[in-house]
Amino acid sequence: MINRLLNFISSMKFAAFLLLAFAFSIGYATFIENDFGTRTAKALIFNSWWLEVILILLSIILLLNIVRMKMFRRKKLTILIYHLAFIIIILGAGITRYFGTEGMMHIREGNIENRYVSDDLYLQIKIDNKKLQYEYDKRLYLSAISSNKFAIPIRFLKNDITIKYVDFIPNVKDSLFDNILNGTKMVHLVIPNNGNMQSVFLSDGEEKIIANYLFTLNRPKEKAINLFLNDSLSIVSDIDIESMSMLDRGTKILKKQKENRLTKRKLYSFGDLQFVVKGIHQKAVVKSISKSQKIVNGNEDALVVNINCNGENKQFSLIGGSGFVSPKSIFTLAGLDFTLSYGAKYLQTPFYIELEDFQLERYPGSMSASSFASQVKVIDGNRVQNYRIFMNNILNYEGYRFFQSSYDKDEKGTILSVKNDWWGTFITYIGYGFLFLGIILTMFSTNTRFYTLTRKLKRLKMLPILLLVNISSFSSYAYNSKTNLDSLIKVNLIDAEHAKKADYLLIQDNRGRIKPLNTLSSEFIRKISRKKRLYNQSPTQILLGMMSNPVAWGRIPVIKISNPELAQNMNVSGNSLAFIDLFDKNGEYKLKEFVDEAYKKTTQDRNNFDQ
Repeated sequence: MINRLLNFISSMKFAAFLLLAFAFSIGYATFIENDFGTRTAKALIFNSWWLEVILILLSIILLLNIVRMKMFRRKKLTILIYHLAFIIIILGAGITRYFGTEGMMHIREGNIENRYVSDDLYLQIKIDNKKLQYEYDKRLYLSAISSNKFAIPIRFLKNDITIKYVDFIPNVKDSLFDNILNGTKMVHLVIPNNGNMQSVFLSDGEEKIIANYLFTLNRPKEKAINLFLNDSLSIVSDIDIESMSMLDRGTKILKKQKENRLTKRKLYSFGDLQFVVKGIHQKAVVKSISKSQKIVNGNEDALVVNINCNGENKQFSLIGGSGFVSPKSIFTLAGLDFTLSYGAKYLQTPFYIELEDFQLERYPGSMSASSFASQVKVIDGNRVQNYRIFMNNILNYEGYRFFQSSYDKDEKGTILSVKNDWWGTFITYIGYGFLFLGIILTMFSTNTRFYTLTRKLKRLKMLPILLLVNISSFSSYAYNSKTNLDSLIKVNLIDAEHAKKADYLLIQDNRGRIKPLNTLSSEFIRKISRKKRLYNQSPTQILLGMMSNPVAWGRIPVIKISNPELAQNMNVSGNSLAFIDLFDKNGEYKLKEFVDEAYKKTTQDRNNFDQ
């Protein structure tokens, strides 16, 4: 029985089934990612236990075949290297999955930083009995269409605590409903934040941390901003608060440790925090409503959990998401102080990075960014090193890799993508090295299927194949020579012999590199058209034609367009457009707003249209 099971597990039929299931899953994940976001694809496919089982079973099959086929022989060396390559690659992926970390580090010019915001999301739990503390972070992969259920049993001293999943609401928006029969007292505060207005709802008996300040409502605490709502709203705090009327700009100081009345249409300020009282409600309910099931990085999601502590229950809605560290919810239950939060968390590097200068270059005559870079200084104890991070220049230091990802709108700050996965990357590259070695050995070894097929092909007569190639080439030429004939008549064609002489003209590109004109023209034409030739002309002929007759070539479709959304925004039909199609009647660049928005996003947040 065991032998039959081993034979089935190690069989090629079972391996083929697993590979088919793996390929189908990865393909299906691309559709999920397009419709519901990357995090949903991770929750359903990429980070699922069953996908890991498939990869583990494939690794076991490879190992069993190594033993069963006795591959540790010179004759089987090539096949052995292929098997080992895939096993090592899967092992490296497993190490990356469980031990690697990645995230985003934001630094302003002149500042130093050693913290970065994690890409993974966590439910962070902290329990305190004023003597001892319990802390636990659970990594979660949640989505709107997956089964997100979990239960976390906690044993803290003699307390019986369980935290259970209730609901997950993506792209959440809190909406207040007033005059509800079972509603509660509630204060609606508005907090100015980076030019936006953020709504904060504080209900009766609740406490919240707002911009590092603890606010309470009808539940006073020491060193907190205590609000009291009965017939009117009042405040008692341990710091002075400045009040400014929005009607006459008159100011007043609310003295600390004294009860002061709060009213609408006034701006209250203290420290680095400002707030406005937007609404005072006696019977209100706040409900979280989903705007969309597609999870977007930077948007807020709501995780609803139920906390049971020694028989007492409390339900909380935790707001969080990818790309930012969410505020913490603090409350007391059964005599214990709880601090809960959902979202990204701060991770630390063992060294500091100082941003000396952020550099942004734009395309000539345009506000669109052509490249951007960060001049940084790595500070590791007494060791200081200077680096410049840009598109293809990565900072690799002590197992951490820093990539240039995005930048602040005022161009005074940078956003770096951070990855810490030295062992996973190293082992995976070893697997790639084995795979490349296997390919090389396949070409020269006489004991492979590739060698046998090559010998058989040499015996075949190649005349029919050559005739078929010639016929197809002639047909292709005949078709291309007729394409867009009306447009070609309008262009002053550059003589082919003249273009050949110009091919060898040495020029300097925008990066200072000296190269022949045919190299530069080929790079340009392939970049914009994805073709080596257009309208039966060489790249040099086209480039010289554009220089000598830009008006005519500006109206000929030469730019390849494959994204349907881009074609719709450009209002063009077909799969190509002309340079003149990029500008409106006033000469304004049609894609300027789209380009600016794309550059403001981090690399991982850019969709196909942004790319």
